Amino acid sequence: FAGLGAWFLASRKRNELIPPWVGLVVGVHFFPLAPLFQDPMFYVLAVAVAIGALESVPLARSRSEKVSPVTGRWSRGASSGPRPSSLLGV
Repeated sequence: FAGLGAWFLASRKRNELIPPWVGLVVGVHFFPLAPLFQDPMFYVLAVAVAIGALESVPLARSRSEKVSPVTGRWSRGASSGPRPSSLLGV
């Protein structure tokens, strides 16, 4: 699913949106893992990664940064335990 969306974005010359798209797909895929592993923390991880993917585009644009590093910081921060400083790249 991520690959199909990435192909679509690339075909539209929107390559900068591929990392957030993949991040969103990764985040959403954690939702069904919560009941499967009976661990509600997967819901928290899913929300954190998905929000990070969605917010990385406007955040990067507001700072005149490339989207990919901002998406990466959100994903890294969410998967290692969200800390405000890691999520904001401070």
